[in-house]
Amino acid sequence: MEYTKKISEISTLCGTDILFICFSPAGKLFSFGHPSIESITNRFLNHNVPPPFGNNCALVDAQQMVRINQINQLYNEVASQLDASKNKKKVLAQQANGGEENFWWETPISELNLKELEDLDSCYTELLNELYITRSKMIASTTSMPTPRVPVQLNPVTPNKNEDVNNLI
Repeated sequence: MEYTKKISEISTLCGTDILFICFSPAGKLFSFGHPSIESITNRFLNHNVPPPFGNNCALVDAQQMVRINQINQLYNEVASQLDASKNKKKVLAQQANGGEENFWWETPISELNLKELEDLDSCYTELLNELYITRSKMIASTTSMPTPRVPVQLNPVTPNKNEDVNNLI
């Protein structure tokens, strides 16, 4: 019968002892037991009989332990990712709520390294150029005279005593 084959497969795959009893509509008894009907009924009726251990149990236990270890490893990875996400969320919340982070222009210059100072210098240069261009456009729109578009220099050249000041302009 096909149901006994399926029950046997479940017993083998799960590494369990199984006792299956069913009655047909005509009252006929069908039963299946693994490892045997008698051993299962004796274990059920006499609770003190230990189940027999064989090679299947050791193999199933080993497979279960491997799978449990894989699941635990996966859980630990997901838990660490969750912790990292929570920490990132906390940092972002602090920044959004005005935490200790300063804007680039609020950081004291004495606390910056060389790279940060160069970046700050380029930011200020860009800001000054944008201010000059915007101011020039506003002046040009209010007057009919065009204004020259000269970028701002942060390190202006100082004339020597021997040079003519008009040559530098």
